[in-house]
Formats: sequence, structure tokens, C-alpha cells
Amino acid sequence: MATILIVDDEADCRRPLAALLKHEGYEITEARDGLEGLQRLAEKKIDLVLLDMLMPGVDGITMLQAVRRNPAHQNLPVLLVTGVHDPVLLRRARNIGCQEYIFKGDTPFARMLELIKRHLGEHHVPKRRGRKPKNPRPVPPPGSEHKDRMRVSRFFQLQAEYADSEAEDAA
Repeated sequence: MATILIVDDEADCRRPLAALLKHEGYEITEARDGLEGLQRLAEKKIDLVLLDMLMPGVDGITMLQAVRRNPAHQNLPVLLVTGVHDPVLLRRARNIGCQEYIFKGDTPFARMLELIKRHLGEHHVPKRRGRKPKNPRPVPPPGSEHKDRMRVSRFFQLQAEYADSEAEDAA
């Protein structure tokens, strides 16, 4: 399975994402800032980077520039995972070589997983989550259709008798 590098200074953002992706079968490497992220890239083969934009020290834009300058990493997919909605910064990241923006808190994990799989070249089949569908109505045993028709016709017969008795009472 692919190795994903998560670069984010906030452990509360990095750890749950790492746990979910490990559950999906990915190998995860973590870094607290851009400098540590560049070190992780030099240490092992990384297949995709999830990069926060605003971090102390070496921020995401600076790390992205360094990644794109390295010929070994020019085609490495980098997805920006950020809480920043500044169009100028996002456009700058896109021009440098960021493939996607994933907004923290706005993007469900299923959508994030879909984007990750697409950029890794993997086939994605969404899992259905939530309530299970109700069981379909059971098929009646053979021969029971006659009983159902008799019930329906008896219902209409009683309804007609009731209507006749109401008409008599009204007269």
C-alpha cells in the first residue's frame, strides 16, 4: 500500500487523519512542520503528501516550493489540507504545484479518501455508512395470493354494507 506523509503542526488534526488512513491500509509518516516534512521526504519513499499551509517555521508554501524544485519529487502529489480560505494563497499554492485543496472541517473523510485514492491512481468504491436499508417485504408463499384477494374483496364488501347502512339511517 502507498505511504502518505501528513505535514501539520496541530497534532489534533494530524493524529485522527493518520488513524483513519492507517485503518484504510496506508502507511503513514507524520511531520510537525515543513522542515521536518522535507526531512521525511529525504528519508523514505513517499507516494503522496497531505500538507497544511500555515505552520510555524517552514510553512506549507515554502515546503511545496522546495518539493517542486527537487527533480525526484516534481511529480509527487501534494494535497493542501488547510483551514485557510484565502484565494490569493490558494492560487499561489496551485501555481507552485498543489493538486487539490481540502478544507479542514468542511470536507468529509469519505471525500478526502476519494481524492487521495484518485491522486494515487487507485480505484475508489465508496463505502456506504450509516443506517442499513430495511429488509425488503417478504415474498408470500405460493398459493397465498388467493387469500389476499379474498381479504381485499371482503374489505370492499364490508365497506359497501357500511355505506348502505349509513344511507338507510340518513333516510
